[in-house]
Formats: sequence, C-alpha cells, structure tokens
Amino acid sequence: MQLKLAAPALFGLFLALSAAAHGEGVDIAALANSALAVPSPSGALVSTDAFEASFDQLGVTYTPILGPSAPRTESLRIVARSIGRGGPADLILAPASPTVEGDQVRYARGSGVTEVYAVGAEGIAQSFVLAAPPAGGGELIVRCDLFGTLAPLAVATDDGGLDFSGPSGGARMGGVTGVDADGRTCPGELRAADGHLDLVLPADFVATATYPLVVDPLIGSVFGINNETWDDGDPDLAYDATTDTYLVVWRRAFSASDVRIRGQRVGSAGNLIGPVVFFGQDAGGTGSATGAPHVANVTWSDRFLVVWSRDGVFGEDLVAQACLAADGSLSSTVTLLVSFSADGIGEFDVAGEAQNKAKYTDALVTWHRKSSSAGIYTRPVSVPPTGNPVGGATVQITDNDVFFTNMDSPSIAATGGAIGVVLLAYRSFSFIDGDWEVRAVALDRAGQPTTSSVGLTFNSVDELAPRADGGATLGPQFVVAYEREANPTLRELEISSLAIQGGQLVVTGSSVVTQSLTALSDYELAWTPGRATLVWSVKSLFQNTWTVLTQDFSATDAKPCGASATVTAYTPPSGGVELGIASVASGGVPGQGEGLIVFSYDTVTAGGNVGGRRFDSLSGGSLTDLGGACGAGGTIVPSGNPTIGNGYFQLTLVGAEPTSPATVLNLTAPATPFFCDACAWLPFQATTVYPTLNGASQVVLQVPCEASLVGQPFEAQFTTPTPGSTPCALAPQFSVSNRLQIVLGS
Repeated sequence: MQLKLAAPALFGLFLALSAAAHGEGVDIAALANSALAVPSPSGALVSTDAFEASFDQLGVTYTPILGPSAPRTESLRIVARSIGRGGPADLILAPASPTVEGDQVRYARGSGVTEVYAVGAEGIAQSFVLAAPPAGGGELIVRCDLFGTLAPLAVATDDGGLDFSGPSGGARMGGVTGVDADGRTCPGELRAADGHLDLVLPADFVATATYPLVVDPLIGSVFGINNETWDDGDPDLAYDATTDTYLVVWRRAFSASDVRIRGQRVGSAGNLIGPVVFFGQDAGGTGSATGAPHVANVTWSDRFLVVWSRDGVFGEDLVAQACLAADGSLSSTVTLLVSFSADGIGEFDVAGEAQNKAKYTDALVTWHRKSSSAGIYTRPVSVPPTGNPVGGATVQITDNDVFFTNMDSPSIAATGGAIGVVLLAYRSFSFIDGDWEVRAVALDRAGQPTTSSVGLTFNSVDELAPRADGGATLGPQFVVAYEREANPTLRELEISSLAIQGGQLVVTGSSVVTQSLTALSDYELAWTPGRATLVWSVKSLFQNTWTVLTQDFSATDAKPCGASATVTAYTPPSGGVELGIASVASGGVPGQGEGLIVFSYDTVTAGGNVGGRRFDSLSGGSLTDLGGACGAGGTIVPSGNPTIGNGYFQLTLVGAEPTSPATVLNLTAPATPFFCDACAWLPFQATTVYPTLNGASQVVLQVPCEASLVGQPFEAQFTTPTPGSTPCALAPQFSVSNRLQIVLGS
C-alpha cells in the first residue's frame, strides 16, 4: 500500500538571506521539500505544512492541519492487521518497532512482508511489499482497522477511493493499485465497513504477478474552501555559539483546541539544519499550548531551553524541554509551574547563560500569574549537558516602590553576559499617576534582585509591553523597548538604555523610535555590546500593508546609531506580523554584530508562515595592515569590525617578547612613521599600557556611536620592551608591532 500525503502548500519556515549584507535574497521556503522522518520515543514522526504523521509499533496516525478555524483536531489512524487471500493461511501482522533508514520508515512484519513509508517533499508513500506469492487462492486482501475522528466518515468517491471529511476538512484515499516486479499494474478496490478497511487486488493478477508485489492506494488532505491550511506563529529564537546554530520555535495550530510547539535549527548562514523538532510529544507534554513559546541557550551545555504554557488539569501549566544544539535531540518535558487558578499564567520569558563555564548551567524563567496581586516570579532552571532540566527555588519579585503594584508583562534579557546580571523589565500600575508604567530591576542568576527597581519614564500616560535585552562585557549594559499611548489616537515606540552605576540601576537615555496612528503589531530587540538592534512592524494608514523595519541604537544612551532599514513588507489577508530576534552576542560572542530576525505572517494560500532574515549591525569599517614590525614586537590581530557603536572591538597582540610584562598601545591620527632600520615607528599620541602574558595582550576598544566618526582613519601599534633585543639603535631594547590602519564605518 502506498500512502501518499499530498500537501497543497509548503511548510511555513523560510529564510531570505539579506541582500544588503549577504548578496541576493535566497528563498529556502518549504521545509516540506526536505521533510524527514525523525525517531521519537514511540517510533517516528513526520511533519509538513499540511499534515503530521506519527508511527508506532501498530501503524500510522495521520493528522491534517486544518487551522484555527477548525473547532477540533481531526485524525485518521490506520493499523494493518492481516494480509493474505482470505483463508486460514493469512498472515497476522504482528506489532513491530519502526526503524528510520534515511528517508524511509520501515516495518519488518514477518514472512517476507515489509511495510515501508518513503518520505518525500509531497508526502509519504506507504507500501506493502510481498516477497513471495501468498498461500491459497482468490483475491489478495490487506485488512486494516480504522480509528480516529475521521474513521466513521468514509464515503466512496467516483475514482474508487474514499473520502474521510468533516465540515472543516479531513483526508482522502485514492484507489488501490498493484504493481509487480515487471512493472505491470492492476487497479484494485477499497472496501470500508464497520471500522475496517480492506485493500483488495484481483485473484487473476495476484496469481500471475512477478514477485515482489506492491500494493498502493493514495491518501491526501482535504481542506475547507475558506479554511486556512495551517497556522504557524509567535516565533522566538536563541543562538548557540559552539555549534553556530539558532533554534527557532513557534506554535502551530492544528485546530482551535489543539496548538503544539515546533522548532527548527538554523545555521548562521541561513541554512536549515535537520528536520522539524517536535516539542511536547512525550507523556509530560500533553495538553494544548496556550501561549507563545520562548527559548534561551545555555552555552556550557550547548542546549536550548524551550518554555511554553499548556492546558493542565486545574488550569494552565508552565512546562519546559531541553534541546541539544548539535542534533536537536530532546529531554523529557518537565513541569515548572502547576496553576490551580482558572486565570492561569500570563506572559512569561526565559534568559539563558552566556558564560562557557561548567558551574554556570542555569537558565532563568520568569512569569506573571494573573491571579496574583504582585504577579511576577522567577525560577532558575538547571540545564545540564545531558538529562532533564531541573527547577530551582521560586522567587517572587515585588517593586521596592510601594506606590507600584499589579505587576505584569515580564520580559527578561537573553543572558546575563560576562557577570551573570540580567535585566527584568515589567509593567506596574502607579497609584499616584493612575497609569501603567514600564519599570526594570537587575537580577542575579538565582532570580534575586541585585538593585532597586527604576521607572524608565515619568509621565501620566500608559506604557505597554516592554521588551528587554542586554548583557555585560566591560560593564552591565541594558536596553528596553516599549510602547506609549501618547494620546488616544497616537502610539509611540520608545527605547531606553540602562546601566548599573554605584550599585544602582539608572536610565542613561531614551529615544522615540516611531509614532503611529495605527497599531504597532509587534517589536523585539537584540543587544550587541555597544548597540541594540530593534525590529518592529507597523501597518500602513490607508491599506492593509505591514512593513517590518529595523534600526540600531546606542546601548549607552539610546540614541539612533544608523538609519532604519526595511526587512520585509506584506499585505496579509488578516492579522499582523509577529517578530523574534537574536544576536550571536546572546550566545557569548561579543564584538560580532550578526543575528537573525524571524517573523510570522498570514498568507492568502495558507494560514501562518514563519520567515527570517539575517542581519549584521557591525559590518562597517575597514582594516589595513601597513607593516613595519621589527624585533620581537609581535603582530596585531583584530577581531570584529571598526563600526561606530561597537562596544567590543578587539586588538590582540601575539608573538611579542614572551618575557616582557607589559606593552604600550599607541593610537594616532594618520602620520608618517619614523623609520629606524627595520622598524616603522608611529609618533606617540594616545598611549595606554597593558599587561602581557607569554607575548600576548588583548585590548578591547569601545567605539562611540557618533556619525561624525564615520570614515575617520587612525592607526594602531604596540611598543614592547625586549630585553636583549635592539632592532633600532635609537630605541635600545624596544620592538614594535606592525601598524594597523583602522577606518571607522557605520
């Protein structure tokens, strides 16, 4: 039997590479084109845009994705029971564990009968292969049992097939065909009654066929005329530096009452890695997802922690699952919070760990309980390299200002950077002003506050939906984006920068990003040392066109650091655009500006797609080696690009005199060097002494985000004491490195 699942559209995750920074855009649409079977605890799983199929020891369960307009999830389960010619010699098909071999799922059913599912871009092809003629005479009958909500709906079609469709859609099975080893074909018959399905081939063909013989009907999805075929949305992502891999997660609506969490690993070049990742498929993951998933990375473990809310026994539960960046393998689903309130869980978020040290393996989860007056909690979750995540002690966050209560909308930075301090932003109601204000507090790795909370602005209008990020390399540095209702018809998107000064969290700057007379669909931001990349979507005033825009801001004073740019634009049939963003800095790679923006949007032919685009906020500037080294002065090795706003531009001296305890970095405007024998010595202007170890020294330069600096050149050179070596007679026992010309870019 060949089970072919015809997908009318392609799976929704695609990535378009940035034309500006990486050449022409590339459409990697449709993971269905590379749909793969993946092992699961019960057998195997397959996912496409139109259906998902699960395989266990007995058979296959086919679940069409009917979209959020369908009131429930429909399924058709097919379990093959016997094969033969209708006599006592018929083979009873015993349960068998499915095995995944390349693009196939195979069952060895015994007595020369093999059940094979070949996975392809358009679906899966199921075949029963008979190695030898079955005993007896008469028709060949493969008997199957039917289960699931679609099983009782079988109706014969004009082409000899069966239609299993309800009001919202379902499945269709085509007529049976027999194919022998010589390529001869013969039409068969489908017979369905009382929960059974018989696949029948005529006796004459079975008797004269050359073996092996294959029996194959066709089955495909049926969708309502006006239904969305599927609904993927609410994406989030995180980055793992060791494997150079992002994990993008999203929620997929099978129906109005069945939402599940899916994921996809993506390389930094925009390439899809491996198949779809199925979250919550084990016993601990049962229950429809009720909120958008969030994900963070733990660098030492090289694992992602994915957190989502789901329907529980008494209310909403908060659950998590760890995913290995290298291969997508999963831990068990663990419960972090059981809600005993019908109000359930509000917003939630998760921070990862950027430090690559064995003692730091905790993520930090935060959430809002709708039934709680204070409302915001944190809990560290250990994510070891293997095994299941383990939750730590829960901490309730309260505002130190007694006039602020009813806290909600928590958002936490992606990591705590080099010192393990994360920023938590939230919304709190002011009893003095009678409005909602965005406030923030710094937390340690255990989720305990390390500073007093602080308000980002002082006004009498409501502020909404904060988005936080930040970290620490040379010092704690944070950014928060939020929405202000400037007046009943005008909304403003603002961004603020924060730092810890004298042990207190302080606001160091704020800027208005944009003003809109229409809704701002979504916005997210990602931090890189010195800069923050903000992405937002806004609707056209006179038509249903959504534009996704991005702009960089200084992480020290929130001033614009470059012009805005369009990521993409869509005219969806309904809804807006949901966004996610992550930088490689969040995975512990400071000084690099690369990252990935993901977005979900409605289409006319399908419900929700998830797309993406790479970005690089630190790609400007140029570096030129001017030579001139002599003696044991070593070589300058730069890391990163000299872009304005780069808070972690590195100059590393290597190969200098190993016994020297220090070196001098000289930064100058372009100047004619002083030539002495083999040395080309720059005139001293701005000099700083740095320690050396075994002839190496690393210097981090923080480039201000000042537009007037773009195009400005300067030169760098190290001068190192070299006892016993005098390459220049005029400077006994000193050597110099090469000269590096640095031109700042935007």
